[in-house]
Amino acid sequence: MQHEWLNLTGNAAEDAYTAMKKLNETNIKTAQKLFEQQTEMLTDSMEFAQSGMEKLSAVKNPKDLASLQNELLRNYGEKMLGNYQSVVSVFNEAHESLGGLVEDNLKTAEANIKKAVSTNKKAA
Repeated sequence: MQHEWLNLTGNAAEDAYTAMKKLNETNIKTAQKLFEQQTEMLTDSMEFAQSGMEKLSAVKNPKDLASLQNELLRNYGEKMLGNYQSVVSVFNEAHESLGGLVEDNLKTAEANIKKAVSTNKKAA
């Protein structure tokens, strides 16, 4: 009987380790994707700032200045909106992945509990 309990405990520990490993892998992938997004946003901001300064410094007519500023802000806003949507997509992927992990872990826990109950009944 002790052998069966040791096997059950060992299997439960393995299942817990596997679950934590999958969770960590999901977290690492999410962090990497978010870091890439942040780097892209920073790069885009620097490029827009440099490009904007070059364009604004070339303006000779004050009326053209306001028009150019509006254009630059609109372009920058559109780019940032696209980046924010990408970040939301990364979080949605992570959410779906974590939801799948939870479902898998609940099934594994249920199976382990059934085995434990069955083993306990045999011992009784």
